[in-house]
Order: sequence, then structure tokens, then C-alpha cells
Amino acid sequence: MDIIQCKFCNKPFQSIGNKVCHACMDRIDSDFITIRDYMYDNPGAVDIDVICEATKVQRNVVLFLIKEKRVTIVAPGMSDLRSCSVCGKPTSQDSMCEICRRKLSDILETQIKPAPSKEEKSEAVKSQKMHTR
Repeated sequence: MDIIQCKFCNKPFQSIGNKVCHACMDRIDSDFITIRDYMYDNPGAVDIDVICEATKVQRNVVLFLIKEKRVTIVAPGMSDLRSCSVCGKPTSQDSMCEICRRKLSDILETQIKPAPSKEEKSEAVKSQKMHTR
């Protein structure tokens, strides 16, 4: 276990991979529940400052939760908007925007050869000569 400095309280602690100490993580989890409940009750709240003021949660905690993808703040009318995993542009598709999806499809089509038909297979076998002594 490494001893590192907590990102929030700057105290040293033994870490097994976390960058936040146990005490701060407990507080962050508690703040997450507060933010989540507020956002469920106020679905139009998309401004970080409004959320911080209403919930009394520190801004750095809200930003940490957004960075860790535990909280998603989405503007009205963009309910299911995600970002493309390739180019990062907003998309309502799965994980790739339509442009990147088409580019990937084109690349795959040029790389993959179609399987030979039965006739082509039989002609290939007939054209091969057997080696005998």
C-alpha cells in the first residue's frame, strides 16, 4: 500500500488505489445522496452554482462527482445526450456519433475480404497440384 495525500483534505493516508481518504469518501458519498435527491426533485436544475447553493455542497465535491461520472448535469431538451467515445462530440447514439460509426464501417469493409463462395473454393482445390514422388 502506498501512502498518498488526499485530494480533498490533503492528509496522508494509505491507499490501495483511491485518491481520496476514507473520511472524505464518506462525506462525498453523503453529498452525492443529497445532490441526487435534489436533482430528482428539481429535474430542470442544470447549473452547478444553483445545485451547490440549494444543497450546501461544496463546488469541488460537485465537480469531483461530475468528473467521476456519478452525477450528470444535462441541459433541458438534451435528456439522453452522450459524448462520442472516439471524437468526443455530443451524440444521442450509443457510444459513437454517426460520422465515426460510418468511418469505422468503411475501414472494416476495406479490411475484411468476403468469404469465398462454394464454387470458388472447389475451383481453388482443383487448381492446386498434388506433390507426389
